[in-house]
Formats: sequence, C-alpha cells, structure tokens
Amino acid sequence: MPRPHIDLLSHDDIQSIHETSLRILSKVGVIVHHAGVLARLAEGGAKVDFTQKLARFDEGMVQSALLQASKQYVLYGRHPDKVARFGYGEMNLISTPGQFAWFDHRTRTRALEVLRVYAERGEEPPSSVLQALTWVSGWPRKAPGATDNRDRFGRPRTRGSFLAHAAANTIFAAGFSGFAWWRISTLGEAGTGVIVAILVALFFTASVAAQLVGAYYAPDR
Repeated sequence: MPRPHIDLLSHDDIQSIHETSLRILSKVGVIVHHAGVLARLAEGGAKVDFTQKLARFDEGMVQSALLQASKQYVLYGRHPDKVARFGYGEMNLISTPGQFAWFDHRTRTRALEVLRVYAERGEEPPSSVLQALTWVSGWPRKAPGATDNRDRFGRPRTRGSFLAHAAANTIFAAGFSGFAWWRISTLGEAGTGVIVAILVALFFTASVAAQLVGAYYAPDR
C-alpha cells in the first residue's frame, strides 16, 4: 500500500526558513545556561558571551555541522515502545512541547517573530527578549525587577491592599453563603440557584485565603 506524501512547504519556503535560521544563530544567538557547554562551544569556534550566557554561530560553522550530521537518527521516549525514527521512510506524529508559544514578555508578541526582525536588522535583541525566551510558556515569567510586587494595574502590592481585598471577598462570601442558607432553611429550596450561590461563596472564601497568604508575605505597609 503506497504511503501518502504531503508537501507542507515548498522548496522556497524551506530555503527561507534555513536562511532565517542562519541569521538568528549568527546575529541573535542561543542562551546556554551550562558553563561547561559554553566553554566547549567556545573551543569549537562559537562566539560566546559568558556574562549573558549567549553563544553565536557563524554560517560556516553551522553549515559544517550540517554536513557532518547523520541523515538518519532515532529519538527514544521514556517508554521503551515510544520511538521515533527519522530518515527511515517512516511517518512520525509527535507533539511539540510549546515552542510556538514563545512570547516577548513586554508586548505579548510572538518571540520568534521578534527574533526574526532583529536578525534581519543585524541587531542584538535587548535582554528583555532574551529573558522571555528562557521561559517556554504562553505567559512567560517576567524578569526580576522593581515591578515584581505590583498588580495587573501597576499598583504596588502591600499588606494593606491584600487585607482590603480579603475584607471585600469576605463580605461577598458571607453574602452568598447567607443567601444559600436562607433559601434552604426558610424555603426548603436546594435548586440550581442555591448550588451556584454555594460555589460562588466557596470561590470567594478561597480568594480570602489567598489574600491572607499574600498579606503575610507582603511588605509591612
């Protein structure tokens, strides 16, 4: 039975991806956290910035590595039966761990697109972009700084602000709990409205607990 053959990318598309990758590797580089690996890369000809833990690879180095790479290789999973063989004429269906969700943490734009722009300009991306790329997620962690202890509106999180939110949530939790109790004890009703009220009360109760924990660790202001 003949296997289906699908061409997702044209030759020009593949060449464009290859050339863009070469520019990114040479102009932007790759963050490597392991000091020993950085040293090995420097010995192999890469341009290494040990302060920023950044390695850049010129086009000749990358092309030489590609010529030495095998056309066949095997990826082994944690389970012995999970094996992906490439270059053997087999079809492999493998999920991605999240590379397509890389963001620039300031503008929430796709970081790969940001890197491509910097590579085309021949410029080095700012540290904020490089920091964002070290976190592979849809909502990456911000770099440590003065804005770590602020809410989504930019206001500082203090003990007083946490306690104020806890007080408001306590009122809501008590109100919905009282409503549910009144409907059950007085009217004998236990329908959808009562169930929703109980769930909402539980939500606000959990919020109170979270706010109290935040107040415990917040600055004493």
